Order: sequence, then structure tokens, then C-alpha cells
Amino acid sequence: MKSNKQPAQSQRSNWLTLLAVISCISVVFLHTNGCYWEIPVSNPNWPGANVIECLFYFAVPCFFMISGANLFDYKERYTTKEYFIKRVKRTLLPYFVWSTLAFVGEIVAQVIMGDKMQFIDLSKINFVYILNGYINSTFVEPYWFFIAIFVVYLFIPIIANVNKQNRHKVARYIALIGILVNSLIPFILNVANVTGLTWSYVCDAVFGPIIYACIGYSIKNTNFKLKHELPIYFFAIVGLLTHLLGTHYYSLLAGEIVQTFKGYYTPQTIAYSVGITLLVKRFGDKLMSNKLLPPPVNFLSRYTLSIYITHIFSWGILYYLFSISPLGTTSLLYRLGGPFLIIPLSVGFTWLIRKIPYVRAILP
Repeated sequence: MKSNKQPAQSQRSNWLTLLAVISCISVVFLHTNGCYWEIPVSNPNWPGANVIECLFYFAVPCFFMISGANLFDYKERYTTKEYFIKRVKRTLLPYFVWSTLAFVGEIVAQVIMGDKMQFIDLSKINFVYILNGYINSTFVEPYWFFIAIFVVYLFIPIIANVNKQNRHKVARYIALIGILVNSLIPFILNVANVTGLTWSYVCDAVFGPIIYACIGYSIKNTNFKLKHELPIYFFAIVGLLTHLLGTHYYSLLAGEIVQTFKGYYTPQTIAYSVGITLLVKRFGDKLMSNKLLPPPVNFLSRYTLSIYITHIFSWGILYYLFSISPLGTTSLLYRLGGPFLIIPLSVGFTWLIRKIPYVRAILP
């Protein structure tokens, strides 16, 4: 393996764009598969839901990797001041606006529905409740991603100020330290479950999303030979199977979901997500060189963040409609077909919002 000092622009715009679209679609599949968390593990639909959950689990880690790959070199394009202004406009403003809209919407829905349906406990609303809603994304739980990415954005200028020659090495070192002390050792000791043996030396400064951001930058700036990739693909498959089969076996044994093998920052999830990223990097350019794939991918790439923000609402409506129908939310029509309705609705809604002056800023 050797480092690229100046990665090709086409590489960035092709395989990373493809990865962003794949990850965006995968997030929607994760959410329509929400019955995974709702039904008993003894339900015949749960094993299939577990498969879907584990297969698409790479989505959020890949988003963190994409952020690192795209932004660690931001000083080659603009100043740190401009960097933060762009981050505020692209993520902080939409997060605040849509969290507020969701909060107000829940209040209105609760007033209208009364005792018929519980959206929000109006008696608990106070300053602390509202503040907690914003800083811990409790108004819209899937928006936890924004809080995590904000922390990554604060970290990135530290790496960006390292000279270009050493930036890749520093990012790789941070990733390795983070994996070792925050992921691998804690996981091994947790699985071993040896009485009196614990690990208290977690490096809080290198929390999960930062590990992924550093990995993403390292992958982007490294030319991997196939012989170096094959072991990574092997561990990616092992990671997927460990997550899938371990969760399946121990959950059925316990009668509830056992999360020992779950978590975005466990070794198996890191291995699986890195494998997916490398796979897309290896074949992404070739796939994007044909005539059929680039148009839809490039089109959707302009809406990935907006889909993440707005699909929550169309997903909620679809969830309600299926929940009161004979099919229910465990049906494959909802779980695997739902995203093909939710994503176009989100794209269409975003397209309309972007046509409105000033208002377009809430959906970048």
C-alpha cells in the first residue's frame, strides 16, 4: 500500500458519490425495517428483520467515512472560517429548523388527537425538555447523527492543520488507536465476561464517528492492491456474520434482543463498513463509467442529506398507514418496498422547497 499525495478528482466524485447514495438508501431500509426493534424475537418475522438490519448496518458508519474523506483537506479549497460557515448552513441550520418543526408538529397532533393517540406528553414540556430535545435529538431520534457529525466537524480542523504530507499518517494512527482502545479491547473483554476484568482506559477524545472519519480519509488516500484488500474483505464478512449470527443466537436464547454484537463502533461493524467502502472504491469508478448508472446516482447525490432529513416524515405517515392496515409493518411490502415510495417523496418535496427563495436554505 502507498499513499496518494493528490487523489484524482474523478475518484472523489465517482466512488464517494456512489457510496453516499448507497448509504442514503440503506438508511431508509433500516428505518422501514423498524419492526426489528418492536416485535418479539420469537416472532417468525424477526429473523428476517435481523438479516435486513445487519446487511444495511454499514450506512451510518459510511456517512462518517465520507465526511472525513471529503473534508480533511478542506483548507485546499477554503479557509477555516468558511469551513464552519458552510457546516452551519449545511447541517446546523437544517437540524435546528426540522427538529423545531417536528416538535411543534407533535404538539399540534397531540392537541388534535387528544387521548386517541400519544405523540407527546404536554405536561412534561419545559425549558429543560426543549433544550434536551435539541442537544440530544429527542425531538427526532434518527437525528442523533447530526449531533455526532457536529463533533466530527469540530475535530476536523485539527487534522486539516497537519501538513499534507503527514495528514494521512496522523489520520491512520488516530483510527488505529481508536479501534484498539475504544472498540477491540472493550469488545473482547465484554464477550469474555471474566469477573473482575474490565477496561477503564477508553480514549474519549477519539470517539466512534471520529474513528470512521479518519478511516475514510485514509482509504481515500491509499492505493490498495488486491492482495491487501482480500484480508479486509474476509474480516468484513466475518464481521457481518458475527453481528448477524451472534445477535440471532443469543437473542433467541435470551428471549429479547441481545446487543453484545450490535453497535456502530464494535470491531465487527467497523470491519464490515470498511469492507463495503473498499468494495465501492474498487468497483465504483468502473460502475460509474457506464451510461446507465451515473444519471440516477448523480441526481440522487444532490438529495442525500435532504432525504435523510425529510424521509422521517413520509416514513412516519407510511408507517401509520401500514400499522392500521391488515398487512401491518412487518410485511415485506412495507419493509422492502417502502423505501421506493419514501425516497421519491422526499426528493419531490425537497425539489419544491428548493424553489422557494430563503426557505430553500433549510434543505441544502
